[in-house]
Amino acid sequence: MKKILTLICACLLACQFSASAQKTAPADDLTIIQAAFGMEKMALIKSYMDDLPADKTVKFWEVYDKYEQARQNLVRKHLVEFAKITVMAEALDDKAAAAYGKERGRYEAKVAQLHKKYFCKMNSAVGGFQALKFMQAELYIENVVQLELQSHMPFIGEIEVLVPKN
Repeated sequence: MKKILTLICACLLACQFSASAQKTAPADDLTIIQAAFGMEKMALIKSYMDDLPADKTVKFWEVYDKYEQARQNLVRKHLVEFAKITVMAEALDDKAAAAYGKERGRYEAKVAQLHKKYFCKMNSAVGGFQALKFMQAELYIENVVQLELQSHMPFIGEIEVLVPKN
């Protein structure tokens, strides 16, 4: 439980920094932010997965590194779209809203595919228990990050209240 609380606190701090910086961040800034968060996340995962048998540790990190690279590439594209929508929220029209909604759906499907693919790889590398333990931590972190990102985007109804349309 102590590890989970530490994980939550660290994620919230990292997410708060990265989410506010990503609103207007160009692609190079996203790379820097992702690298910093990735290193912090890796330390959290390392702490959480500290009971890995010695013979499986190397295999775990090999799969984790490949997973994290694929995840960051996927997230980068999504963050760019999220930043665009957040910046243009006041001028959001039907076409832009529909485009973002479709992009969001494609992103969620790709994330689900990524999880499935790497759960299978992790299962082969370190066994089902450790693979599930990792995936549980990963999903938890992703949910915390998504919640933090969403907290920086006004609800559609709030946009209309803040900027009434004539």
